[in-house]
Amino acid sequence: MTVQRPQQVETLLDEVEAITADILARPECVAADIHGVAAWASETCHELRRTLAQGDAAAAAYIGYRLGERLGALRELGEIARRLALYKSPDQKAHDRDAERRKAFWTERDRGFSDSEASKRAAAKLGVSAKSIRRALLGH
Repeated sequence: MTVQRPQQVETLLDEVEAITADILARPECVAADIHGVAAWASETCHELRRTLAQGDAAAAAYIGYRLGERLGALRELGEIARRLALYKSPDQKAHDRDAERRKAFWTERDRGFSDSEASKRAAAKLGVSAKSIRRALLGH
C-alpha cells in the first residue's frame, strides 16, 4: 500500500537533500561542518522516507521534529556552500578573462585576419584595448 505523504514533508525533504548535497560536494563546507550536521541530515532524510513508506506516522513525526530542530544550522551551512560555489579568486577571474580574450582573438584569426587586425577586431567586440588582447596572448 502506498502512503500519501503531505506536500510539506516532501518539500522539507527535497530542501534538506538539496542543501546536504551542496554541502557534501564542497570539501571546504565539509570541513566547516564540525558537528556533522549535513551527514546527519542526509541519514535522517533517508530514515524519514523509510519510516513514511512503512506508514509509521508517530515515528515519522518524531524524526521530522528532530530534523526541524537542526534545519537552521543546515541552512546556514547551505548558504556558505552557495557563496563558495559563486566565489572566484582574483587569479581565476584573470584566467577566465584572458581565456575569453584569447578565444576572441583566435576566432578572428581563423576568419583570415592578420594578428594585428585580429587583435583590433577582438578588442572591439569585447570592449577592451588591443593591447589587453595581446597581453592575454602572451600570458600576462
